[in-house]
Amino acid sequence: MFRTASSLLASAAARLRTLPGLQGLVEGAAALGLFGLTAFAIHTLMSPIHFSMGLPGLRNDPDAFLRLAAIALLIPALGEELVFRGILQPARMSTTKDLAISALSLAAFVLWHPVQVWLGLPMAQPVFTEPAFLTLVAAVGALCTALTHRTGSLWPAMALHWVVVVGWKAGTG
Repeated sequence: MFRTASSLLASAAARLRTLPGLQGLVEGAAALGLFGLTAFAIHTLMSPIHFSMGLPGLRNDPDAFLRLAAIALLIPALGEELVFRGILQPARMSTTKDLAISALSLAAFVLWHPVQVWLGLPMAQPVFTEPAFLTLVAAVGALCTALTHRTGSLWPAMALHWVVVVGWKAGTG
């Protein structure tokens, strides 16, 4: 049965109100470490990823870094996690249907990145269409999906997404 828009929004709001607890923080840190290993392997095994939108002088400009951190918190971390893990992902993984919906939400998250390029959105970059980058997006999405299901909270997924984006942008600036 389909859920109503109000029930989807209520589910997302409940996940924002739910704090992850110590176990959720530990799992979030472990997910970040796992993502780091995954990113290293993908970078090594697949073609190197060339980022096209670094922020010049970011490493030497604390104000630019803080702007980046604030923007990354609002747009990909909060915005995308609210949609893909808060609204689209079911609260529980108790049935095959829940697993299928979670997989569709993850696929939508991955597809959202090249769609941004095709729509010409301001933050989109050509790298969003590269297979290696999309593999990393799938890894982040899968980890965020697991964190949200395990903790019942969006905060660990938002933190992981935020750290990955800020690390990527700061590392390429």
